[in-house]
Amino acid sequence: MSAEEPEPRAANANDRPPSAGTPFDGAALQARLRAIFPHGVPNVYRMILRNPWAMAGLVSMKEYLAGGALTETEHCLVTLEVANYCECN
Repeated sequence: MSAEEPEPRAANANDRPPSAGTPFDGAALQARLRAIFPHGVPNVYRMILRNPWAMAGLVSMKEYLAGGALTETEHCLVTLEVANYCECN
């Protein structure tokens, strides 16, 4: 690793969405959403809330990427490219 590369972040249990076998904590997800969107959840994210597991994954991704050097626009581009690569509708 060069001096210019950031240190990798330590994995945290909150960085990952809950696995299918664990009980879902909707209150914790709502608190995490309020931290990310203090002025209210955008409508596009409200549609994703219909599937709380998908929203938990999205919130985890946004939290993980928040500590990096990419701008919000670059985060969106990376997300779209990954979805395209994975052939996600």
